[in-house]
Order: sequence, then structure tokens, then C-alpha cells
Amino acid sequence: MKVPGKLRNDVSEKTLDAIARAVEEVESKTSGEIVVHIVHNLLPLESPRPRAYRAFTALGMDQTGRRNGVLLFLAMKKRRFEIVADEEAHAKVGTAVWEDIARRITETIEREGFEAGVCRGVTLLGEALSEHFPREEGDVDELPDRPRYEAG
Repeated sequence: MKVPGKLRNDVSEKTLDAIARAVEEVESKTSGEIVVHIVHNLLPLESPRPRAYRAFTALGMDQTGRRNGVLLFLAMKKRRFEIVADEEAHAKVGTAVWEDIARRITETIEREGFEAGVCRGVTLLGEALSEHFPREEGDVDELPDRPRYEAG
């Protein structure tokens, strides 16, 4: 996957490909939808949570059939991330699990680096979703597996 100019200092094509493979793998076990969305930076005085919610809606994640999408939003320059889950996913999985996954992502990034942390996060999100939303015959992949990104 070609990396846009402003993100080249943040993430490599190899990393984007690894994240896409992780999403594809976990989505083979769940009807849930996982999207990784990367931005270079936040606006001045902007916090990541509201921006993540805007991205969630802009990416159409609130329009999936089962309302079981999860966004892993990454703000590279600020070194921050957010997990945003649609209403059904959040109702079944719950805040404590999302917080535990966030803690484990942070630990993996600190120990093994960005790529390993994000891929581990995708795997953990997929495991949480597959418990409540197993893949069923006829499931359709509603959203792309490749990470999405914004240069700004």
C-alpha cells in the first residue's frame, strides 16, 4: 500500500500491509468490522476522542448491518490512539474490555514497537468481537481491511 507523503515519516508500506493482513485474519473469524484509521496530526487544541468519533461516522462505520464495527484511530504525531465501538459491539463487549485492550496495545508498542502494537490491538479487538459476533455463513465484509489515512 502506498503511503501518502505526510505519513511517510510515520508509517511504512510494510507496516500498512501488516495491519491489513491482521484485519483480514481476524475478520475471517467474526462478523464484526475493524478499521484502522491513521492521521498524521490533530488540529491545535483538538483531542483524539472527538476526532475519532468524527472519523467513525465519516468512514460509514455507523452504517454496518449489525452495528458491530470497531475503529482503532491513531494520531501519529501526538502518539495517541482511541478505540471507538459501534452501539452493538459496545453493548456486548463493554468498556472494561476496550480499556484492557488499550492498555495491552500501549504495552506492546512500548516493548515491541508500533507495528507489533497495532497488529496486536487488531487481534485483540477481533477476539473480543468474535466472542459475541462469530462469523456466519454469508457474512459480507462491509468495510475495507486496508488502513485508512488522512495526511492532516
